[in-house]
Order: sequence, then C-alpha cells, then structure tokens
Amino acid sequence: MDSVPSTRLRSLRNVRVACSIDNILFMVQVLSLETTTEICSVTVGDKTNTVTRSIVAPRKHNEIILEVIDEILKTAAILREDLDFVAFSAGPGSFTGVRLGAAIAQGIALGLDIEVIPIPTSQAMAHRIHQVDPHLTNFTIMRQSRRGWFYRAQFSVDSTGIKLIHADELIQYDGNQTEVGLIFQNHLSLSALEVHELAVADLGKSVAPEFAVPIYVEGDSPYRQATS
Repeated sequence: MDSVPSTRLRSLRNVRVACSIDNILFMVQVLSLETTTEICSVTVGDKTNTVTRSIVAPRKHNEIILEVIDEILKTAAILREDLDFVAFSAGPGSFTGVRLGAAIAQGIALGLDIEVIPIPTSQAMAHRIHQVDPHLTNFTIMRQSRRGWFYRAQFSVDSTGIKLIHADELIQYDGNQTEVGLIFQNHLSLSALEVHELAVADLGKSVAPEFAVPIYVEGDSPYRQATS
C-alpha cells in the first residue's frame, strides 16, 4: 500500500476526519508539469481522476504554461487552494524547459504553502515505455541534449516494477552505435500524466519548494565557450 508521511497528512487540505490512508491517497490533489520537451503538458487530479492538456509549443512554454494551468484547473473544477502537491519533470533536459518547470512549481507551492515532488524525466519516460510495451524487460533511453550529445539512462523491469540500472549520463552519439533496447525520446511522446502517476504513487518524495531544483548531469552546461 502507498504510504504518506504523517507530516504530509497534517498538511493535506482535502483530508477529513476519520478517513483511511487509502481514502486520503485518492483525495490528494496534485498539479503536475512536463516542460522538458517541445510539448508543454499539464495534468491535475488525484490518484484515479485526472485531466491532462498537452500542447506542442517549441520555445513558447513560458508564454502559455500559466494559461494552460488556469484552464486545466477550471476544467477539472479544482481551485488552486485545493492543491496538496505540485510535481514537475525535473530533467535532465532542455535547460529553459527544466528551469521553467521548477520555477513554476516552486512559485505555486510557495504561494500555497505546500510541497513539490521532482520527478526525473528519464524515469517518467521509462514509466511511459513500460505502459506501451509491458513485456520489455531491458531498455536504454536516449534523450538529446544538444547536437551530437545525448542523455543516456538504463532501466530493467521485473515483477516488482521498473528499476534504474544506470542513471543519466551525457554521452556523444553519432547514430552509428548499436545497442539492444535503445529507445529515443522522439520515438515516444511524454506528457505530464506520466509525471503525475509517478508523483501520486510516492508522495513521500515531496520536498520543500526551495529544494525542488532541476537535475543536471556532469559535463552538461547551458553555456558554450565563445568562438573568436
């Protein structure tokens, strides 16, 4: 059964007296964000009832995400004050997208005095892959960082679930290397729903807003040396 720390239970705005843990989990309202790719995606809801909106908007996430959040809350008939947690796709990924997601999550959480659940982007993608092909037991996820460079993470699946075998690392890839179970991000779209499902499955991963920061990997930097 899922667990919720006692400190979390005291802060849940939707908790009512005499509710069981299972009932509480179904009542927790989470707002989830995915901004690490060209798709700007938002999901809101509890463990079983969700509303998701995804928009393909390259380099325009900052222009539309607040509007998308407002629209989806209205569609779901959920007030901001009813939210218990905010989750976001924490990267590694697009520097602008990851930082935007973190900033929005932090801002909303601070305003509502709630906590944030950072979800590693590769784990969200692994969750999506397992949904599409539950028989796949070993796979490697490749997500492009910049030209010729990719984030690489390895996973396995057994009866207990998805296991991270090798965390994201930055590697050079020219397309000539071969590897069994190699899956590229552009082969499978990622939405906030995957982030949401991982978040509500483990609310204990929540942290105070100031600790909800993007995930970076060694060797990756948004800054490039100027050429003369």
